[in-house]
Amino acid sequence: VSTHGVAPDRAEVIAQASQGRPGWAILATDKPELLDERHDRARDLLQLLGGDRLARIRYADDLAEEWSGHADDVREVLETWTEVWRDVLLVQQGLRERAEHAVGLSEIATTAGQLDARSVRTALKDTLDVVNSLDRNAHPRLALENYALRLPALPAGRHDR
Repeated sequence: VSTHGVAPDRAEVIAQASQGRPGWAILATDKPELLDERHDRARDLLQLLGGDRLARIRYADDLAEEWSGHADDVREVLETWTEVWRDVLLVQQGLRERAEHAVGLSEIATTAGQLDARSVRTALKDTLDVVNSLDRNAHPRLALENYALRLPALPAGRHDR
């Protein structure tokens, strides 16, 4: 904290986001936009849960296009989404204090209240599976579209846009 001149509250946020990766934590102190990008990726997922099929396919197609030249960026998106699903499950199980907060805790709690645990577990598994499929040379567009269409949907009229 003192070495990099980071305020203690900001250092705590970075430490949670880094998930024990000191190199990432140091990088995030020098590039504050990394946390903002992580937050945006998490918020994209929550918006997709309230989106229609076309919005999901468009987003998946954008990720598929990005995969060809920037696979690591797509992996980061899916890694963040894995963190969101983990946080939602933790909140559903009454373990709010263990959530990493890729997005605000209130957004996680709202999502946790709108989806059943089985859907969230399935979404977490599907997220891990699509990363594995992409790494094993699955067709990016097909894999990501299938994944996006399988995401759980928030109840109509109960999501933020």
